[in-house]
Amino acid sequence: MARIKLLSQKQPVADFSVQGAVVTIRGLAIDCAAYYASNTRSVEVRSNESGETVIGGNGLYLAVIEIPGQRFEESENGQVLLPMDPNAILIQLWPAA
Repeated sequence: MARIKLLSQKQPVADFSVQGAVVTIRGLAIDCAAYYASNTRSVEVRSNESGETVIGGNGLYLAVIEIPGQRFEESENGQVLLPMDPNAILIQLWPAA
């Protein structure tokens, strides 16, 4: 399961769940495998001015999801791309009002 880091131990966070590589925050499902690229990527999840949960944009942070960069393994045919390891995902949860 993904690693979870609470940025404040004493304040509530947005509702979230994790199933493999899919992180759901306040009803917005983020398939982290879709962001699996050559470098580590960060996905900012926010609550916009209308109260909707969105990726990026403006508004209050709900979470930042760090997705690891691609890994390769040597084989007889050269390098083979390994699947993303959901356990390497880091979810930083911000205090939510």
